Amino acid sequence: MTRDLELARKILLAVWASDRPLDSALLRVSGYSPDQVADHFRLLQEAGLLDGLPTSSADRRPRWTELRLTSTGHDFIEAARNEQVWTRAKDVLASADGTVPFDLWRQALMEAALALLGRTPT
Repeated sequence: MTRDLELARKILLAVWASDRPLDSALLRVSGYSPDQVADHFRLLQEAGLLDGLPTSSADRRPRWTELRLTSTGHDFIEAARNEQVWTRAKDVLASADGTVPFDLWRQALMEAALALLGRTPT
């Protein structure tokens, strides 16, 4: 399985937009299989962007209940939810061909946000 940052962003946006903790089994993302979505929940939790209680669904797929963003997840999505910031960060990291760790994505998002504000990173 390959990490898909577009899928990761969609998951984080869904969790961010919810007014209460989510259950991963309730989230469907168009164009992605349930297994891809479940794998990305795990990756986002391992990266420290999401927190939740791991369990299994009736069909033995991984599932998380009480999903919420961590403080790091909030920082990430606050920048990533802005289309201009997201596009700018993607453009900067395009040459890496999907091999960029979350920490570099966070850094690129923060730099893109600062650039849109007319400020340079310190």
